[in-house]
Amino acid sequence: MPRKPGRPVYTPTEKDRATVKTMSAFGIPDYEIARVLAIDAKTLRKHFCTEMEVGHVEANAKVAAPLFKKATGDGREAVVAAIFWLKCRAGWQSAPAAVSPGFCHACGYTRSASTRPDGNGARAAATQPRSQSAKAWTVDRPAAISVMTR
Repeated sequence: MPRKPGRPVYTPTEKDRATVKTMSAFGIPDYEIARVLAIDAKTLRKHFCTEMEVGHVEANAKVAAPLFKKATGDGREAVVAAIFWLKCRAGWQSAPAAVSPGFCHACGYTRSASTRPDGNGARAAATQPRSQSAKAWTVDRPAAISVMTR
């Protein structure tokens, strides 16, 4: 049975396989790799499935090996590498930055001494009973927020 006219059948070469594997390792998207080879993205996935799956895994392994060696070593670099490894691989998170006692996490407002009726700020709050000091605190909205809410 004769073949229909159209594009010729694509046959991958070893050079194409190496190119796809390398570009996949670098994180280049499928459609861009296909453009370099002058083929459709579907054809790329059909003929180079293995190279695309293995390329990025091998690249990650090459990068992870020296990082792991550093992270399990001694010295300052080992601590930095270990922290990076644990944040990326073990889900560790940095502790929130220390904020002033007048900072409200819920709304983001910062209370300052000038917002206190007596002008003494935190010193006056420490000398008053809790119920009185809680009533005395007032919060001024930042200018940008008050403009947006008008």
